[in-house]
Amino acid sequence: MVTVSTDNKASAPNNAKPTSFDTIPYDAPLENLNTILHKRGLSPQTLPAWAKKKSQAGSNSKHLTVPDAELRGKRVIITGSNSGIGREAALQMAAWGANLVLGCRPNPPPHELHPDAVVEECIQAGKKAGNVIEVEWWPIDHADLKTVDAFAQRWLATGHALDILCSNIGMGAKRPVPEEQAKKGEKYRKTVDGFEEVHSVRCHPLKMSCVQLLLTRSPRSTSSGTSSSSWAFSPR
Repeated sequence: MVTVSTDNKASAPNNAKPTSFDTIPYDAPLENLNTILHKRGLSPQTLPAWAKKKSQAGSNSKHLTVPDAELRGKRVIITGSNSGIGREAALQMAAWGANLVLGCRPNPPPHELHPDAVVEECIQAGKKAGNVIEVEWWPIDHADLKTVDAFAQRWLATGHALDILCSNIGMGAKRPVPEEQAKKGEKYRKTVDGFEEVHSVRCHPLKMSCVQLLLTRSPRSTSSGTSSSSWAFSPR
């Protein structure tokens, strides 16, 4: 068994046996996490270090590349595509010749590009690679589930088969509880549908139902999802 660092052992009981962060399962119930830590000779203060270790498991700081793909004529939906991984995926697939529908919030925060700007970036990426592609963005916000259903229905109305779906929308951390919700004694920020925000954005059942709906007419389509270790810190 791997022994934790000196700092972590200093916070453990004197009679605690050497232990490892790896003994804490990913699906550990959060309401019992302190108990789990105590049983393993760890203190709650060690949780950030454990989370960092888990989130970086298997990571590689080197610049990695993937083989080129032939996507000319393919139709691709990428949600959460005006920033981060989603934007990078959109730019790469545009260079490979894919026709793109970018699913984005209509009013992104200041630190994110507006979807119009990313559409133009993708068009230019396609041109640079010698491809003439179709790129547009449609509004979708997983914190407002009627927009998720509207997005899926809009796609089905086109009659097109969907070749690739990249379900990338997510959020990294809980946001502060709005004042009106705090006055009601609510501990977690809720969406317009009444669900805890992180859960709704990442993995609400309606989101998954819409994924299945989008793939109904596309028996040979490919679906990918972006995941994060941060899910472990959302309330369950």
